[in-house]
Amino acid sequence: MDTPWPLLALVLVAVPFVLALRRATDLFVVRVRGGRATFVRGRMPQALLDDIAEVVRTPPVSEAVLRVVRRDGRAELIAKGTLDAAHLQRLRNVIACYSLPRIMAGGRPGRPR
Repeated sequence: MDTPWPLLALVLVAVPFVLALRRATDLFVVRVRGGRATFVRGRMPQALLDDIAEVVRTPPVSEAVLRVVRRDGRAELIAKGTLDAAHLQRLRNVIACYSLPRIMAGGRPGRPR
């Protein structure tokens, strides 16, 4: 049985390309564990990370991944994990307070204050 080398080569080239395209729209990613927000990748103002940390701290979110992407000229939240409707709405409200250029001008924040 012949191994489909051309197909395997195509997959090996396509997977990193697809991942790169997906990350191209990412503004930032924040991981939440035990009510603590940790910056993972991207660019964001320190003040935004502090605001997100405050939202997930009270009441504490046990685990979540917050991915904010650029969509239609604005920042949009894509959240996975143990977030209730109130947390999601508060997070959307916090992110909406920051314009897309302001988020993109941010750097690599440290720990929430």
